Amino acid sequence: MIRFSSLDYLDAEGIRYAYRLEGLESDWNYTSENRSVSYVNLPKGRYRFQVRSTDSKGHWVENTAVLPICIMPRFRETGLARVLFGFILTGIIAVGVFVVSYVYRLRYRVAMERQLADV
Repeated sequence: MIRFSSLDYLDAEGIRYAYRLEGLESDWNYTSENRSVSYVNLPKGRYRFQVRSTDSKGHWVENTAVLPICIMPRFRETGLARVLFGFILTGIIAVGVFVVSYVYRLRYRVAMERQLADV
């Protein structure tokens, strides 16, 4: 959640605000009473939150404040996660191959012992 306010405290009720998240929104969002905004589930990337206000008489002034925001990728989207998942998958496959080969070796031994016992 991002909260913002003007530095003009004499007539705070008469001040209007406009904000946008550059990189996500191209148009300004206008508000007068609500002085906070929250964005949920933003995709990874770089953004710039911009906010501006009017003076107490309602005239827009050149006072745009900028807050740079960088959303990092989720862990599962990183290269390290892909490598880790690859190692885990390789390990699971290796364990599966080992178990199957062990079962076949045991079957072969049992078959050989039966042949020796029949002789």
